[in-house]
Amino acid sequence: LPNAVQSEIVVTANFREWRHVIALRGRADAQWEIRRTIIEILKILKERAPTVFEDFEIDGGRQLVLHAGDAGERGKD
Repeated sequence: LPNAVQSEIVVTANFREWRHVIALRGRADAQWEIRRTIIEILKILKERAPTVFEDFEIDGGRQLVLHAGDAGERGKD
């Protein structure tokens, strides 16, 4: 939207799709604005479906998402 106009949207996806998007867009090499949005989405999903998203961890200091299957991200700064 032009001129940073605020807008509300509704997004629907199944857990598999959310897991894929979070793993892809929560990484250190993702664009920072989408990564920040993904972190907020993950917080909500972990609250509503903790078992499904228990293998994702939010690194608040570096503002990225760590995934148990992606050990390489844990050592990066």
